[in-house]
Amino acid sequence: MRKTTKMRALTLVAAAALAVSAAACGEEGVSKAEYLAKAKAVCQKGNQTLTDASNAIFAKVPPGQKLSDPEIENFVRQTVIPTIRDQVKQLRALPPPKGKKGEVEEIYRALDKGLDELETSPKKLIDGSNVFAEADSLATKYGISVCATTG
Repeated sequence: MRKTTKMRALTLVAAAALAVSAAACGEEGVSKAEYLAKAKAVCQKGNQTLTDASNAIFAKVPPGQKLSDPEIENFVRQTVIPTIRDQVKQLRALPPPKGKKGEVEEIYRALDKGLDELETSPKKLIDGSNVFAEADSLATKYGISVCATTG
């Protein structure tokens, strides 16, 4: 897989996870628009962290070469998963809009399941798997679009 393809895969997976995370932020009683604006700020920060980390690791790969399986596993376990879990933690610290807790928790459960699967099989980040498919679907149903695409 080419460097740009890998970086894109890393960024897209992270963005998908963070898009799902966006469903769970806001203050009790705030409008959905206010809620999503706060989520977007958290997601943008997380996306930038992952993009910077991806750029740094791929800058070390000689042209025409790719990351080894151990390097991929290390990057996923040491950077991707902790970064996404941190974003989820930040978003969970903010209560959802009034009456939306059940929907948000369903999305979080699906996101946690995806993160756990990625932790078990780090190569799923780049093999075309979408460990966040269920969470993405739930987030889309909820109306989340922030952080769902990258630049």
